[in-house]
Amino acid sequence: MHTAALGALLTLTSNVWYAVYVDTAPAWGISALEDQQIGGLIMWVPAGFVYLAIALALFAAWLRNLGHRPVRGVPTF
Repeated sequence: MHTAALGALLTLTSNVWYAVYVDTAPAWGISALEDQQIGGLIMWVPAGFVYLAIALALFAAWLRNLGHRPVRGVPTF
């Protein structure tokens, strides 16, 4: 969750947080802010997919277990 939060902050900010990239980012044809935003997206999006996959796996396991539990209060004859 930390990578997703930090990635979102890096992506959505309008200020450069790391001044060292002001000199190095133009070598790639982008500004330091664009470099920071790309780095933030790389941190944010893959981390989001990991959490989504885990949530879907837990939800699927929960759905599978619903059919195996006895229902309370329903008499069996």
